[in-house]
Amino acid sequence: MTQTVSRYYELRLYRMLPTRMPDFHELLGLQVPPLFEKCGVTRPLGFWQSHAGPYAPLFGYIMPWNSIDDRMAAWKKFYADKVWQKKLAANYAGSQRVDRPSVLILRPSDLWRNYRGQGAVVDMTGVHEMRFYRYTSHVGSGELDTRIATAVDNGAEVLGLFDAEIGLPTNTCVAMLAWPDEAQRLMTRTAEAAAHPPADLQTQVMYPIPYGFPRTGLSPRLDDPAGQGADIGQIQT
Repeated sequence: MTQTVSRYYELRLYRMLPTRMPDFHELLGLQVPPLFEKCGVTRPLGFWQSHAGPYAPLFGYIMPWNSIDDRMAAWKKFYADKVWQKKLAANYAGSQRVDRPSVLILRPSDLWRNYRGQGAVVDMTGVHEMRFYRYTSHVGSGELDTRIATAVDNGAEVLGLFDAEIGLPTNTCVAMLAWPDEAQRLMTRTAEAAAHPPADLQTQVMYPIPYGFPRTGLSPRLDDPAGQGADIGQIQT
């Protein structure tokens, strides 16, 4: 199956107050997806939480867009929706829940085509990383390709590779990688350290959330709506 690639991707990251994470799962995992559909907001391609890295404790998700105009029109409709405004007020419950939000607009990197497979599209569980590489005089696109190839050769699966458009310095590449478990991730990092000198890199270790597991190559989910059947009580927060 050919994996779909959109023109733009919106990565929304929320540095949470830890005690409010369960509320966010209830809101984003169960209550919001029907409102997204109603208002024309594109369906997220994956949800994550994280307790290790510069954005931790993190709640994040990524969504595709055909154009910036489509994005602006859909979010305007969503934020004006009376049902959303009511749910938002109830979710705050009189206290702050987000320490700092970040909204990043990304474009698919030319490097991504080197790692998009033609096999079955499946849910990517396990442990994931979101890496922020800075292009420098020593780490250009060719060197970054070599580094990603080393990760793949040692067990990583590339979910997506993106160039920053808005919200990050434009010389930043965002790489999203997946492994079946933490042991395999650590083995990959050891191999990378042995093969390459240190790079200007920030890493966020993440765990995909069951009501929104990303799929191979961040392919869209066309079956059950996000959140349908999700057991919020089973999510570790």
